[in-house]
Amino acid sequence: MRYLYIIVVMSLTAIVSPLNLFAAQVTVLPEQKSVIENAEFQTDITINTGNESINTFSGILSFPQEIIAVKEVRTTGSIINYWVEEPKVNGQEIHFAGMTPGGFTGARGLLFSVVFTAAGQGQGTIQIKDPLFLKNDGQGTAAKISISNSSIDVLAPDVRRNITIPPLTDVIPPEPFIPEISNIPALYKNAWTVFFVAQDKGTGIDHYEIQEPAGGLLGFFTPWVRVTNPYPLKDQSVSSAFNVRAVDKAGNIRTVHVSPLHPKAWYASLTYWFIIVGIIAFVIVTKQIVWRKR
Repeated sequence: MRYLYIIVVMSLTAIVSPLNLFAAQVTVLPEQKSVIENAEFQTDITINTGNESINTFSGILSFPQEIIAVKEVRTTGSIINYWVEEPKVNGQEIHFAGMTPGGFTGARGLLFSVVFTAAGQGQGTIQIKDPLFLKNDGQGTAAKISISNSSIDVLAPDVRRNITIPPLTDVIPPEPFIPEISNIPALYKNAWTVFFVAQDKGTGIDHYEIQEPAGGLLGFFTPWVRVTNPYPLKDQSVSSAFNVRAVDKAGNIRTVHVSPLHPKAWYASLTYWFIIVGIIAFVIVTKQIVWRKR
């Protein structure tokens, strides 16, 4: 499934770029690390493309689970603008897949970082497996990749050298995004579905929520529901507005209002009738108060 996503993304973002015979270098930094048990340390996964332009990045970061544990995955400062599969821990592996429209060319481009905790003494390797990086050449050609992995040596605990990595400070909400409404025969039995992907350069996206219908006179008490992308709409007439919000790992929120595809005529909306009735009632009550004063 990950490779299917990559092919789709590749076809949407390919831009012609000159070919290069040199292999891109993917490095797990630091390349050699000795740490004290119970200490924390950060590992960066970077790429040096040389003169190559690469727009699609995917692979698996494997680590020795018996001696180190993942505390946090960070995408702050990543060259990847669109995550098809944001880095997530799965046992002793972290799968990732993403793309950069227009491609990236340069040295030490950061893909993502991982904060590890040294959980037990021993030696092991933090390594990249199954790398698939595609050139930005309009054809989706697989780039030649050389890998430089990291060796890790966890030593006996020392209370004098108990190192911790400070948490990220993030007060900036996720970047603006545009939800799209579509119906695809192979998805949710052709139901109208909303698609949404937000980016956050701080702590990363934690989850999404939807309010359907949107808050308003009648939707004021409509609850926010935690959802995943894509999401089949409850209103299959797509005549109601709704809100989608992205929440990052620091709790910052970006809310987007989505207008209905097939809006109702104004006289078909109960909201407008409530407003009209309210205005009429206000006028009548006001006239009665004035008449009584006379």
